[in-house]
Amino acid sequence: MPYLQFREQRVTLTSADQAIGAFDGAAIRIPGDDPAARAIVRLGADGTGIIARGSPTAVVSVNGVQLGAEPSPLLHGDKVEIDGQQLHYGDDAKGGSTQFISAAALAEQVRAAGAAPKKPTSATGGRLVSLVDGREYAISDAGVTFGAKSETTSWWLPARYRAGMHRLRLERADTSSLTSARTAC
Repeated sequence: MPYLQFREQRVTLTSADQAIGAFDGAAIRIPGDDPAARAIVRLGADGTGIIARGSPTAVVSVNGVQLGAEPSPLLHGDKVEIDGQQLHYGDDAKGGSTQFISAAALAEQVRAAGAAPKKPTSATGGRLVSLVDGREYAISDAGVTFGAKSETTSWWLPARYRAGMHRLRLERADTSSLTSARTAC
């Protein structure tokens, strides 16, 4: 189940909006006295976490990238920062396991691990990070298309970049790789 954790406080996300901030009544109360320092989190239709600023003046960052006016998807391992306080997003279904291994017993542990079955985790499809604005885009099972003048385009390019451009389609080939196809606009 997806959750957001601040220090020892862990809140499981639901489809209802849950507030995070420095005010009474927040699902996760962070230290501070700025009531505008707030964010809203919830589960999306696909079961992944979604975060948005809770007020127009709120400064909320995901993995060091400040959120804009639009909500942003959260992926397992993301770090959320609100008013200088860091929270961690996770999903029990997508997490692996971490173990402490003594360096002296490493070779033996590697041999033993090769014979044991691996704990399955579900693939997220991955994500793309825009170098223009720093936003992150999750790649769903249906894939994602970049380009201009396409009914299926997920992300429109500004007009000045469209001339001579091609559309790029990224799709999941299997659980660990992406395939791409390029077509002229």
